[in-house]
Order: sequence, then C-alpha cells, then structure tokens
Amino acid sequence: MSIYDRISPIYDWLIISERPFRERALQLLDLQSGNCIVDLGCGTGQSLPEMAAAVGEKGQVIGLDLSPGMLHQSRKKLGQGRVSLLRGTALKLPLEAHSCDALFMSFTLELFDLEEQHQLLAEVRRVLKENGRIGLVTLSTHTPTLMLLLYTSLHEIMPAVIDCRPLDTAPLLTAAGFVVLQQEQQSMFGLPLSIMVAEKKNN
Repeated sequence: MSIYDRISPIYDWLIISERPFRERALQLLDLQSGNCIVDLGCGTGQSLPEMAAAVGEKGQVIGLDLSPGMLHQSRKKLGQGRVSLLRGTALKLPLEAHSCDALFMSFTLELFDLEEQHQLLAEVRRVLKENGRIGLVTLSTHTPTLMLLLYTSLHEIMPAVIDCRPLDTAPLLTAAGFVVLQQEQQSMFGLPLSIMVAEKKNN
C-alpha cells in the first residue's frame, strides 16, 4: 500500500496507456441508469466520472481502494460529486450482500495470489445482486509472447515492483460461480490482455 501512496500524485501518468482498455470494458459492461456499481481498486478515480455519467442521478457509484493516497487523488478529481469513496480491502468488502448491480476491476485481480483471488471473487458474488455483472481488465496468459515471458520473469524477481501476475481469467470466474458473457483479447506493449464481462450464476 505504501508504494501506491507514494506514487499516487503521478499515477495517472504512469497508467495513461491503460485508459482505452478500461473504457472498452465499461462499454461492454453496459451500465444502465439507476445501477449501483463498485469500482474495486479505483486508484485515482479515472473511471469514476464515466461511471457516474452512465448510471445517472438515480444510480450509485462506489470507489474502493486500500491506499489513502489514491483516494485523496480521487477526491481531488471528483470534487463534491455523487460518487462515494471507501477505504477497504477487496478481501472483505465493506458492502451489504446483494447490494450492487455491477462491479469493475481494472488491473486489480492480478495483484492477489491464487488463494486470495478465490476469496476476492467470493466477496464479489456476495455483494452482487441476482444476475449482477463483473467487468474486468487483466493481464492475460492467453497469448504467449516474448514480452509476456520477460514480464513474468521480472515479476518473479521483483514482485513488489512488478506486482501484477498474468491470469487465465475465464476459468477463475467459472470456478467462482460466474458465467462469462463477453471476452476480448487485446495487447498493450506486447503484453496480452483480457477484457471480460461475466454474470453471477444463480444457485
């Protein structure tokens, strides 16, 4: 968390290349007026204004992050808008069960190890309403590339700096009780990405 606090003032510049992939994921998520959406790992809040515009005055947007520095940058960006900002961990979401229509994560799930990923997705299921949807942008193992091999090697050497681990996301979602509705494969500087929307499967 302290690393993210330190880099929060310049974080928008560091992730400027991620913006089109976030925008595409939100387009596929297809938020509706009146929806409640959670941006899990919202960072500096780059996607929050777009979400607020999509859900309208009757909707609700919740940005959640563990880093106080990131949330501070979000508040500066949002001013006195309708978005709620919460500090908390993704592994125990400070939200009521069945309270949200959608949840969004961009380059967040891969920050957690495998056991934590299962716990996180169980929490996502808990807070989503019936037929709730999750939108994801993740580093992917789908298409092996030289850049992916290099990145994975650097992650193993410097996990505190190169902190995201590429995922095979679809099986994770299926095992957690989701049905994948849409999936697109993209590339960022030679790193394969998955953009995905999945729906909570009802028991």
